[in-house]
Amino acid sequence: MPLASGRVLSHTLPNSLRPDLGALKARLAETGTSYQQDREKLVMFSGLRTASQMQGFRRGTIVEWSGSSKTEAVVQVLREHPQARVAWLEETFTLYPPALLQHQAGLKRILFVETGNQTLWSLLQVLRSSLFDFIVVLGGRTFHSLNDSDFRKIQMATEKSGGLVFLLNPSRSETVQANSFAISVRIKAKNIRIPNTNEKKMFLTVTKKEGA
Repeated sequence: MPLASGRVLSHTLPNSLRPDLGALKARLAETGTSYQQDREKLVMFSGLRTASQMQGFRRGTIVEWSGSSKTEAVVQVLREHPQARVAWLEETFTLYPPALLQHQAGLKRILFVETGNQTLWSLLQVLRSSLFDFIVVLGGRTFHSLNDSDFRKIQMATEKSGGLVFLLNPSRSETVQANSFAISVRIKAKNIRIPNTNEKKMFLTVTKKEGA
């Protein structure tokens, strides 16, 4: 089952984002869960072992994904961390949520947000709530128009939240903003057919990493 669909799913629109986050925060407080308090500083991901010397992603950073298999790669990260709370933001919804079940990524822990032209505002609200371990953002026209000041706001909010932002670049270009200082890691994901078989294997190429 494909992860993308032409359907528009309006679970949460910008005008109702604030009360939804408030309700979610209250519900999480009632459960007494301590997952966020006990977060590991490094989010491990098995796919990186063959792609680079990295073992995982440092919390409080932004990771940009590109390539034809970027969504599948991010879903794999979610599958490897079944207890993590996730916010998934898109300007216009293209993800087909039931497909996440087939990929064993879980649905109950994910808040889907259709942001319209308020992607930056919505992302900052989600980060400032400090409710989520992973924030997945499908960058659209809004992200291509962001300036350094906008990225700095996102970077600071990400660091403070302790969450991990996965920015999915929808264009064919390598990066949303070539010289953006805020992005710590850039990864290109692509499925390549194995010779003499009908099977495909995902290959990750790390084009930028912290300290490099």
